[in-house]
Amino acid sequence: MAKEANAYIIQMSNLTKDGIEDVKSKACDILLDHRLTQKAKDPKKAEAIFNRLHIAEPKKRDNVDRPAIVPDSVKQGIKKVGPTIKELQEEYGGAGAFHIPVEEHYQLEKEEWRYDKYPEFYNGSNVMDFYDPDITEKLKALEEEEEELRRMEGATDELLKDEVIDGIATSELKDSLKYVRGKKTLLKQEHKLKAKNTKFLRSHDMSDVIEHFESKGVEINKDSLRSHSRVRRTIKDLEGAKDALAKKALDSDDGSDIISDEEMAGREADARGRKRRRSTSPG
Repeated sequence: MAKEANAYIIQMSNLTKDGIEDVKSKACDILLDHRLTQKAKDPKKAEAIFNRLHIAEPKKRDNVDRPAIVPDSVKQGIKKVGPTIKELQEEYGGAGAFHIPVEEHYQLEKEEWRYDKYPEFYNGSNVMDFYDPDITEKLKALEEEEEELRRMEGATDELLKDEVIDGIATSELKDSLKYVRGKKTLLKQEHKLKAKNTKFLRSHDMSDVIEHFESKGVEINKDSLRSHSRVRRTIKDLEGAKDALAKKALDSDDGSDIISDEEMAGREADARGRKRRRSTSPG
């Protein structure tokens, strides 16, 4: 009956929550299939999808038979005769002391090359790649060429030394340029030193702030400004205030500022008694 009506019957329960996820998943699948079917029926959308697909059909290049190559040792099941690397490692000192001979696995044109000493490496590069037997002669020729260029440059400077451009000699221009470059270097260094040694104050004195505003012609309320200002007290200031209070108490003549231990104990007892009476009072 369900197949005839193109419907699905799934058991579920809202009370125990069984089968609810299955119903959701099936509904999503049905909706996705319906949308894909509608897209496939649309000729424009189908053509757009096929245009993005490429089916490769390789053609035969020639008539040469290329069967799979299987080594004879694999076909015959021949195993290596002799001790394994693991056995040699245990025989010659174990892991860390035994050096695996990697040269045995090299595939070389000649067998006598197997244990040859190859060039060392420096900074990730093979030294032999940069070796040239004629390096000394080439270096000498390069030095002679550089000396010739310097000599030609000096001769050119001699010729242009007395040349005048816009009423200024070339030698004077060079001297001026050298002086300007030196002055520019000194100014840069002075600027760096000044920036490094400059101390930027995060807080300002109240008198400096008032003086600055008055110099600009701005009228301000000094009392209001002082009341809104925050003065950061350091530990030294706090200790100094405590020392001042203690000194004032010791220097008093009548002793009215000094509270004795007996008097303080009496006050504390009276306070405790008042609290106890207040807590035990009815009502």
